[in-house]
Amino acid sequence: PEESTTSSRTSIRPARQATVPRREEESEESPPANERRRPGASRSETSRTRQVSNNVQIEETNDLAAIDDLIAANDYVAAQQELSRLFFSRPRERGAIQTRLNKLSQALYFAPQPHFHEPYVVQAGDQLRAIGKKYKLSWEYLAKLNRVAPSKIREGQKLKVMPGPFGVHVSLNRYELVLHLNGSYVKHYKVGVGKDGASPVGTFVVKNKQVDPTYYGPEGVIRHDDPENPLGEHWIDIGDSFGIHGTNEPDSIGKAESKGCIRMKNEDVAELYDFLVVGSEVKIER
Repeated sequence: PEESTTSSRTSIRPARQATVPRREEESEESPPANERRRPGASRSETSRTRQVSNNVQIEETNDLAAIDDLIAANDYVAAQQELSRLFFSRPRERGAIQTRLNKLSQALYFAPQPHFHEPYVVQAGDQLRAIGKKYKLSWEYLAKLNRVAPSKIREGQKLKVMPGPFGVHVSLNRYELVLHLNGSYVKHYKVGVGKDGASPVGTFVVKNKQVDPTYYGPEGVIRHDDPENPLGEHWIDIGDSFGIHGTNEPDSIGKAESKGCIRMKNEDVAELYDFLVVGSEVKIER
């Protein structure tokens, strides 16, 4: 295992089965007998409808027109769920939906308005940390989302919230980390992974988070403010000395050069750090 921090070593314990994503090959299964196929249509074009909103039915296939209807109806939550399903199940088709995904993600998870869930009304004596705990969100994320300093929240103020926690799916073969909320796409990042298959595979949970971590390794102890510290400025512990962290070797992103941890650009892991909380799920696959 690679870069360990001041947190004690703990055993990796698998968490519950992740809700995201189906592997690409799973989308190639034979369709059920009750699917209807248009004359001359390929299996990928087979129609299988299901209800995803009060007013709109969408095909299980890549029906972007129906998704656009959801967007036009301001049903961003349902539209993002459908786009996310396509994103995870059909990686080769991501180019056709990425613009839509980014637009909806910005509105849902990065902008203070509009509200897509019932807003939280601040009560007398409330603290942002306690509000975040109620929704399984970090106070740092709530502060940035609502453009408010923790000490400046006021009674009666309406805060944008959503049911958490956020989770992560890492694809080692694609050098990719996808941030999601209950399977709904939020953002994806390029990462570096373990050399010679050193990165762990399975479902884990965030056990600890640390800003400015100290590095303890074969080379000795490297202080957090030393430019030679390979952890960067953020450490997200997933157990057994494995974690997600920054790097002092940005050229290693997109490569298999670490001792097992997931490396990210420093600015990327700083953003991810605020989304995740202790208990967030981290799923790592080949």
